[in-house]
Amino acid sequence: MKAVEILNRLIEGAYYKQQETCDKIIFGTPEKEVNKVAVCFKLTSELVDKARKGNFDMIITHEPTFARGDFCDPTLIVDQKKWELLEESGITVARFHDHAHNYAKDY
Repeated sequence: MKAVEILNRLIEGAYYKQQETCDKIIFGTPEKEVNKVAVCFKLTSELVDKARKGNFDMIITHEPTFARGDFCDPTLIVDQKKWELLEESGITVARFHDHAHNYAKDY
């Protein structure tokens, strides 16, 4: 299954679909074939390294990937380092936040 298909399946499970959302592919290739997925609350550089070593193809994170949101700020060293790790890993990263809070059991 492709990374974008996995994210879309998760979004389909929400009882309310938002037009404007942060739920999207943040880094990598949406069409990448995925065999192994890691899920986390907050994506850290340590988790990227563990996912790479564990041969994960995709990471789904709930919170923003970079220091100031879902976009890498090249002026921040922490963002630059995480970007480099992601590039080296070849892992695709998706954010799944808004629709996760629109599941019937989110109370």
